[in-house]
Amino acid sequence: MRLVFSDEFEGTALDSSKWTADLGGGGWGNAEEQVYTDDESNLAVRDGHLVIAARMSASTSPSKRAFTSGRIKTKGIFEFKHGTVQMRAKLPYGGGIWSAFWALGANIDEVGWPACGEIDIMELFGTQNNRSVWSTVHTSARSHVRGGAIRGGGLSLPALDREFHTWQLQWRSHELLVSVDGEDVFHYERPASSDAANWPFDQPHFLLLNLAVGGGPVGAIDERRFAAGPVEFLVDWVRVYQVDGMYEDSTVPSPPPVDLSQTASSLSDSDQYWYNSPVWLGVASVGGLVVALLLLSCLRSLCRLLWFGASPEPSVASSCSSPGKAAARAKSGNEEENSTIGVPVPVGAVVEESTVKGPALQGITAVDEQTRKARASICDQINSLRERSAGYETLAVPV
Repeated sequence: MRLVFSDEFEGTALDSSKWTADLGGGGWGNAEEQVYTDDESNLAVRDGHLVIAARMSASTSPSKRAFTSGRIKTKGIFEFKHGTVQMRAKLPYGGGIWSAFWALGANIDEVGWPACGEIDIMELFGTQNNRSVWSTVHTSARSHVRGGAIRGGGLSLPALDREFHTWQLQWRSHELLVSVDGEDVFHYERPASSDAANWPFDQPHFLLLNLAVGGGPVGAIDERRFAAGPVEFLVDWVRVYQVDGMYEDSTVPSPPPVDLSQTASSLSDSDQYWYNSPVWLGVASVGGLVVALLLLSCLRSLCRLLWFGASPEPSVASSCSSPGKAAARAKSGNEEENSTIGVPVPVGAVVEESTVKGPALQGITAVDEQTRKARASICDQINSLRERSAGYETLAVPV
């Protein structure tokens, strides 16, 4: 989500680029007794907070006492539909003191109230509900003047006038959800058969903050509450978030589709991804060749292991150390599978080496009688040659 509106109240006066003040009295439809002003005594920014102060006149006659307070709105400046609205504040508490954070339909001048819709994110009705805060929805179908407003919450905050708390409204196309300090307290779901009368929340709204004194819902005013000075509603900040500033549900949008028809050569320099670069493609090709060669070498070694077995190839010469031993091995029937014989040759002579491989010898496990006799004869000749091989070296030649 993107922050589309915020006021941290860090200055020294109310930011007129974000808020305007409502002025006047007359009850405001609820028999309220205060008169709203834009005087600094009623609306101020101090120590990083918006201060809405309700004051009582100094007249000694109760019938002549008057109350002043403040009410601000974003009408005509910031109006929005759907999103997440947050406020952190510390509320005043006392008989007849009514603080509120709410939203009204921006079309109120055309369709009137309650057809424009009203979302009361936070209301504290004096001492009527034992330090409990409420959330309320007003529509043409239901309001406090017709059928009863749709109200929820009733969350008790024992230290609401000594500690700051955070209110949040999640306004989606199908629901309104209010939470306090992360705890859900009110949920109003769009009716199955919705229309402008029961769901006027498809139109932009603007925000309001005010502190009223007196009125039907809050009961009698406790004037003793004003004896020590003004009653103050402190707001730390107000923030509104939306998805890309659009009037849509507060959900993360899907990424745009990728045009697979584009090639690396058709992209601009800023669009060239590292894996499409010629250097990387060259490195990848060489790397692939190296891997292929390594796999081929491993496969060749595995084939040799399966072909010849894990044991070294014994030689006939090593088994023909004497004529008797050669004859005994010829009669045993347990000949080795792939053998070589040692043939004495003069030192320095060049002899080509030939190798007999494959299952023709490797797979032999039993040799017929004639072959065994031939091998025994060869062993006798080898031993005879060894006796006359002074000054010669032996070269292993496979048979």
